Amino acid sequence: MDEPADAFYRELPKVELHAHLNGSVSCGTMEKLMARKPHLNVAHSMTAIHGGQRRTLDQCFRVFKVIHQLVDSEEDILMVTKDVVSEFAADGVKYLELRSTPREVTNTGKMMTL
Repeated sequence: MDEPADAFYRELPKVELHAHLNGSVSCGTMEKLMARKPHLNVAHSMTAIHGGQRRTLDQCFRVFKVIHQLVDSEEDILMVTKDVVSEFAADGVKYLELRSTPREVTNTGKMMTL
């Protein structure tokens, strides 16, 4: 897409009725998460599907396992949520229904909602 078309589509008001928080994490936010947790040794190839890149459905879902490793504190959830909401807004989204799925945090025995 050429730049004038990009700007045109970005400026159009939009609604997003079914976005998953962990499925909406941008490459930039993933970079920030990886910088916070270098001990996890997460490879860039494990964190995103880039334009034109082909992956199987199973490979796509592996990205979520990595995101769950990187987003494991309230501070991480807050940062990711703020980034995702800001990025949707920058793309012209005026109404956003952002979803998450609770998961068990084995080191605490508690359920955690992302």
